[in-house]
Amino acid sequence: MPASQRGAIAGLATTTKGIALILGPVAAGVLIDVLGPQLEATDGYQVLWPLCGLPILAALPLVYRLTRVEPRGPGPSHEKIGVPIT
Repeated sequence: MPASQRGAIAGLATTTKGIALILGPVAAGVLIDVLGPQLEATDGYQVLWPLCGLPILAALPLVYRLTRVEPRGPGPSHEKIGVPIT
């Protein structure tokens, strides 16, 4: 990531994590309550697996695209901030 964009990227990461931390439990609770009667063996808690897995699967194409556009190996941004490349 370019040094000039580190703050924006960190803010985006923090914001998306915060949104997920707020909306995730609410969505899980609603789905457990709604599907509880249909999923009697676990009182609806088995709905958590797809609820957790689908966002991860949805992010995989984005991560793949990022790996294609990110430069390979150490670049000038690593040298500027003094992060050792191992």
